[in-house]
Amino acid sequence: MRVGRFLCQRVAPLLACCLLWIPTGRAQDYEYTPSRGGFLSAFLVAGPFDASGARRSEDWRPWLLSNHVDVNELSPRLGAPLELTPSDWGERGRPFELTWELIQSTGPDIDFEWPRGRRNAALGYAELTFEEPFDGYLTLGADDDIAVWIDGLLLETPSLPGALVHDQHWAPLSLERGTHRLFFKTFDYRGRWAVSLRLVDDRGAPYHNVRVTLPGVDDNPDLALDGLSTRLFRTVSSNGQSQIAAELGFDGPVPPALDVLCARVESIERCLPIASWAQGPRLLRVENTELGDRADLQLTYFSRAGTTTRTITTQWPEHSALIRALVDARPLVGRYSETRPEWLGQGSLDSLEFEVARMTGLLEGGEPPSDWLDHQVDQLNRQVRELGAGRDPYRTQTGSFYRAYRSPIDGQLQHYAIYVPSGRDGQYDRSEALPLVVSLHGLRGPVMLNLRRVLGFDRNEARNESAREAERSFPENVGEHHAIYVVPHAFGDTTSRFMGESDVLRIIEEVRRDYVVDGDRVYLTGLSLGGIGSFALGLQSADHFAAVLSLCGAGNLRLYSEYEYNHNYDWELQLVDEYSAISYSPNALHLPVHSVHGTEDGTPLRFSSELIDDLRARGYVTSLDTPHLGHNVWARTYADQGVMSRLGGYERPGDYPRDVIVSAATFHFARQYWVEISAFEELHRFSRVDAHVSSRSSGSWLTIETSSVAGLVLHLAEAPASWCSEERPIEVDGSTILVSCGQDVTLSRASTGWVVDSSEPTTLGESVEHKGPGSEGPVQDAYYGPMLVVYGTQVEDDIPLLRRTAEYIAGLEGGIDVELPIVADREVTNEMRANYHLLLVGDFDSNALLSGWSQAPIVVRDGVVTAGEQTFSGDDLSVTYIYPAPPLPGTSAGDTPRYFVVYSGTSPVAIDGTRFGPRFLPDFLVYPQGMRESFIGRRTMEGRPVVIGGFFDELWQLPELPSPPPFGD
Repeated sequence: MRVGRFLCQRVAPLLACCLLWIPTGRAQDYEYTPSRGGFLSAFLVAGPFDASGARRSEDWRPWLLSNHVDVNELSPRLGAPLELTPSDWGERGRPFELTWELIQSTGPDIDFEWPRGRRNAALGYAELTFEEPFDGYLTLGADDDIAVWIDGLLLETPSLPGALVHDQHWAPLSLERGTHRLFFKTFDYRGRWAVSLRLVDDRGAPYHNVRVTLPGVDDNPDLALDGLSTRLFRTVSSNGQSQIAAELGFDGPVPPALDVLCARVESIERCLPIASWAQGPRLLRVENTELGDRADLQLTYFSRAGTTTRTITTQWPEHSALIRALVDARPLVGRYSETRPEWLGQGSLDSLEFEVARMTGLLEGGEPPSDWLDHQVDQLNRQVRELGAGRDPYRTQTGSFYRAYRSPIDGQLQHYAIYVPSGRDGQYDRSEALPLVVSLHGLRGPVMLNLRRVLGFDRNEARNESAREAERSFPENVGEHHAIYVVPHAFGDTTSRFMGESDVLRIIEEVRRDYVVDGDRVYLTGLSLGGIGSFALGLQSADHFAAVLSLCGAGNLRLYSEYEYNHNYDWELQLVDEYSAISYSPNALHLPVHSVHGTEDGTPLRFSSELIDDLRARGYVTSLDTPHLGHNVWARTYADQGVMSRLGGYERPGDYPRDVIVSAATFHFARQYWVEISAFEELHRFSRVDAHVSSRSSGSWLTIETSSVAGLVLHLAEAPASWCSEERPIEVDGSTILVSCGQDVTLSRASTGWVVDSSEPTTLGESVEHKGPGSEGPVQDAYYGPMLVVYGTQVEDDIPLLRRTAEYIAGLEGGIDVELPIVADREVTNEMRANYHLLLVGDFDSNALLSGWSQAPIVVRDGVVTAGEQTFSGDDLSVTYIYPAPPLPGTSAGDTPRYFVVYSGTSPVAIDGTRFGPRFLPDFLVYPQGMRESFIGRRTMEGRPVVIGGFFDELWQLPELPSPPPFGD
């Protein structure tokens, strides 16, 4: 189609009466408006220049904040020279000769693609023209430190952590109508070098009524297209149709709204004003029955500066076999997902859905051809053939592969890697119960790589093999392993806490359901982050495992510097102890715990040795191997079937050992074997039970000693008949009580001693009035159940910020791989309230579920926090707390054992600040959000100020707390 006819027929109606489209022949400076999210994504930059001399000074921040030149005298233009003399450090006073260059991003972040980690610095510049007075914020994010000047005046300068997070710092801005000069200086010395700058109004909503100008940069269509994000890929639809798809949009700088972009993929074409493309990524799909290896995306851009056409050609790898496999698999798996035949187990169906999604991702990502990919395609084809024959494809599958289940936490498929040994006929042999080895991965560790490692085949470090390459070079022959191995994803870097713990235990159940496993030979191991997790999970749930092997782990979190060298609040130390394995070491009475820790490891040896020494002092089975190695001790330890050679001889003592010890501070870990603490004298303070079954034929057959325990349940319904055959006395802390085997026994401490409690044991969330199992806090206790993030919509101006904050909170914490669903408060149904813990974002004016909550213990309204009889005001107070959700109309609290988790604050900025709270949160915390800049990823407050914080009492009431609270020991 000719351009002239195209303009008349397709574009002219969109441009009627707009004289701006007539080119004037005069070059104009490039202008854009912020992206949909309000980000400034194109600047003039000068750099990089060496800043290592500044880092040698005692205080380099004055250097960062100085300009070396008066910005008011600078006139940055594209290509203009800039001479910078860093006179701040003597012999390094050689001037830098720089040139102003253009840098433009297709997304929200400006990523400097210069040499990194060399202690470099750079200057950035843009001109902002406001059509009306501006009162709002410039929010900043950076991998390292950043300083910003507006019209020569220095704004607040945060010290930001080493990972870019949007809106880490909010700098207030009040500017008159007109043009203002923005300079920034950024510093790199840790790795990735990127910054983000966003304009938001006084309620935190993205601001767009501003033009950003880059002097000397000619306004031309090609430049606008450079800011367009594009992705052309092949895929297969759910109904089995092969497709070519193009995804494109302006997530970075947005050219003038009157411009028009036409995109064409084969026969599919769409012409829209730029404002429409900028509202979010658009997807163009075209059915493609021809399995070609290339396609064109044609872009025609019409603007005031002219017209340009650009063709983007994508050449794909040869994927015909993969496409054919997906064309067969997707509709078949989809059909069985609806019909759910009895012969196809739910775990197999979930695994098939994950496998189809994984293989579709390989296709869309352009996975290069390889023997590994051929094997993956063959595996999918085999599964499809088995399905077509009416057989469960996982029932006989052996070797290493992925499986999955649908997690109740976020409703997503949670995957794991598994190795199943072959029998004599090459298929899985169900005639023998096999041991199960559960391996916890390290930081950001892919599960298939960790499976390869635990089988004894580490990646090839001699040729610098990446994790991705190692996964794709899995050895065909891993030897004869007489055990099933499984590596949970554990929701990413959770250290197998919270939903990570639930994932590990759920996968053990899945494997024991689908395979023949010896339940008394389940072994737990882990490396690095997984070493910490194997220590903690092994001792917290000691009755689940036969033995533990921890590699380069840590058993006492108090040894970390943030606890050793900082003042900590009392509740923080309680939580640190609750998350530390050493607090649960008494539980390892029947659990051999072994550790390997290199003497050259950057993680100090004492991180493992302290726990091992504690276990050894108790007379427990334990060992510590200290090879002359660094952090990687797994290559040596796991070689030659290292896990089974070290642990394979151990077995659990069954479900009813005669001696049981329980050490716990919360209901969640209050049971070991047949002994359970049902009431604590004080939650979050460790209690202990020692139970011993005597072999005597007369007198007390069971002796129990307790410490700080107010209630017990003895699960004796299936106890061995040899323990007792009739009602006989037991002794609890000197009190003699008559009990019978064959039934569970509930005991409570009375003023006169221990007595049999005839009332029903506490059940999950039975009463809002009392803390109990499933209703005890702290905030992360909600992480064990299904969660739904709910943002407020009652104040129109607050909706954009509350929605954005909800999106951040839906990811919970850095490193956690979770996708919580998000809804508006007006969309919440009674069914949602009954089935989810609700994470409520907003205050008691903006969120409908909060405004109607009459029993809330802490209320945030009109910029004031009311906690009991205390009130606190100020526009920077962030509030986070957990509380039992009020029962739905017509139900009791026991019918809806769910939480409300509140993320609130005295201002929009403070509400946003709740996502920067510490990882170890108590029941409630009110704190200034100003500490957010250097705080991301911290476990505790590290001595930062707190208004109030701590735990609700056993009746879910606010305790009498001073403000500010005192530090612990």
